[in-house]
Amino acid sequence: MDRSRGYAGNVISMAMVVLSFVSGIIYVWAEWTTVQKIRDSVFVSLLIAATMILVFGIRILFDYLKQRGQAFYSFVLASDNPEKAYTDFRAFYQAVTNVRSMTAAGVIYGLVVGSAPFVLRLWKEHSTLALLLAIFLLCVNFVTGVAFFGLLTFFRRSLAMGRLIKVNLFHIENPSTGFLLGATRRIAVLASIYISLSLTSMLFSGLPAGSLVIAYAVFALSILLASLGVPLIPIVRRLKEAKANHISEIDSQIDKLFQELLRELREGKMDQDLSKLNSLIQLKECVQAINIVPFRMKSITAAASVLFCSSVPLILQWILTRYF
Repeated sequence: MDRSRGYAGNVISMAMVVLSFVSGIIYVWAEWTTVQKIRDSVFVSLLIAATMILVFGIRILFDYLKQRGQAFYSFVLASDNPEKAYTDFRAFYQAVTNVRSMTAAGVIYGLVVGSAPFVLRLWKEHSTLALLLAIFLLCVNFVTGVAFFGLLTFFRRSLAMGRLIKVNLFHIENPSTGFLLGATRRIAVLASIYISLSLTSMLFSGLPAGSLVIAYAVFALSILLASLGVPLIPIVRRLKEAKANHISEIDSQIDKLFQELLRELREGKMDQDLSKLNSLIQLKECVQAINIVPFRMKSITAAASVLFCSSVPLILQWILTRYF
């Protein structure tokens, strides 16, 4: 068993998918044999699909963090202390992929969501169906809890990385900033696809759609915004500091040159060369115009994907309400 990869390992990933699939099939089969109809087939299918995508996404993200995370720490620390770079990377990776903590988060989140059939009194006349639905929800939301813990840990760690990031105002992407920017894009797209499938599944379930969908949508939107924004905070903060330092330095040079020009005027020199002063003023305007929000085409594409995937449930709800 590839324990070193934790929840990105083949065995654990396959186990999560199989448990979700089998528990869903058993619930649908029991629904058919008990009430002679299958009401939740689309609901179950979409949640299984969402779980499979989430498991696959966890593997991709873990591989990305392992490869690019090591490059990040090597870039910012290797010139000073290569051993510390490896030690810091190992601590970061182990924190984000901690199997014990992720398992605990998965169990807690799964139990909370899995209790929904009893809290909402679904299948109150068929306790076996309620129990099987609870088990299915526990299995699929266990994976969500695992991913959620990793996401929160990454957010916390990415904020702490701000002091290590090396920024260049005129070339934003480097191995340190590129690591966080790439992670932001991948997390946001994965989260939007998963949330879209989960919200859509609720439209085809026996759950009370109104307030429950709204509450989950608000929660999901918060996660999406955090996925897009939190990893960028340390980069924007460092770029803002670099921009302010550059402007301050240029202002100092402008003031120094201006004082020299005033002194020359007092001495009666009238044919002064203002080209250097004009160049400094233009340079300051150029620096002031630099956009410190590090969005490029890849980030714009990711944001567009997030927007599209997030809007699918609303479009489906409008179609179902209008035509069915």
